[in-house]
Amino acid sequence: MKGDLVPYLRAAPGLDGGEEPERHRGQLGAEWAKALVKEQHDSAVGRVVASVVEDVKGAEEKFDAALVGVESDVVSGATPKGFHTELNESFEAVKEAEKVAGRHGWEAVPWRALLDDLIAVT
Repeated sequence: MKGDLVPYLRAAPGLDGGEEPERHRGQLGAEWAKALVKEQHDSAVGRVVASVVEDVKGAEEKFDAALVGVESDVVSGATPKGFHTELNESFEAVKEAEKVAGRHGWEAVPWRALLDDLIAVT
């Protein structure tokens, strides 16, 4: 499977790292994670996982609000607007992928489609 990553690793350095494309990539990752959770939601374990994810997400939002306040006081403008949301969306997507892979193997995770979508953002 590592060999499958080579085209993506080659394409990544050439991506536009501007604010709008990065915001769009964060949004795509979040939507992908939500779809992955929804697919798993049909099972009893999936329902429990979805509930825990929602609880964790609520706690993360509260933590981020506090962190943004601290960062604003310490280093004004150190991170671009929406940075914490995009970062959390990326972490959430990775966590969901790992959960599915842990139960069903990485072949059950549609990661290639996500990477194709992320690379296509201009």
